[in-house]
Amino acid sequence: MTAVSWESPECVRLLLDYGADKDAVKKDGTTVYDYAKNIGNEEITAILNP
Repeated sequence: MTAVSWESPECVRLLLDYGADKDAVKKDGTTVYDYAKNIGNEEITAILNP
């Protein structure tokens, strides 16, 4: 979630390469994908596309 909030596709890719859970869910039910989509970052949304 933090890498998405920084809007850093490079960090998102690196974290995923090292096993980060792209299906992580916040307490409010928001997924990492939803979060990227809500902030409008199309590049990160494409990386996380379920």
